[in-house]
Amino acid sequence: MQSRCLLHTCLPLMNKKTTKNDSNEEQLHMKIDNKQSKDYMMHHEIYSEKELNDIKITHKKFESWHDRVAFVAVRTMRFFFDTFTGYIHESSTSKSDKKIKTMTEQQWLRRFIFLESIAGVPGMVAGMSRHMKSLRTMKRDHGWIHTLLSEAENERMHLLTFLELRQPGY
Repeated sequence: MQSRCLLHTCLPLMNKKTTKNDSNEEQLHMKIDNKQSKDYMMHHEIYSEKELNDIKITHKKFESWHDRVAFVAVRTMRFFFDTFTGYIHESSTSKSDKKIKTMTEQQWLRRFIFLESIAGVPGMVAGMSRHMKSLRTMKRDHGWIHTLLSEAENERMHLLTFLELRQPGY
């Protein structure tokens, strides 16, 4: 496989006439590249400006008590998260002419650091759980562990970025 990669990259640079064997090697390599590139690439939707502006914000109606419990749980967690991080919601329409208090850079950074320190946990726990299941059953997970751990790493990098901006200390 390595010789094919070198052959594929060097032939155009060397400007030599290729033999029939070299040409077959190059074509084989090109077929492998085309197949591999389609295997892992995700489809990305492209929306027009009109489609984006036509989106209406809606909320799902409660169908069962499970929906209501989930809604209340998320609202409760959001309330405590906003309280602990000192979040001040700025509404677009002010009912009075009072000066609206805005958050400072330090308050935003505190909120982001708090969020990012929690955000890496699900990916790490899920990746570790999948890893242990894979070891227990001795079956492959087809790359899902790597995806979850990459997500946890991504959140860790966000945390490090915000920590660099905040420069916390004693």
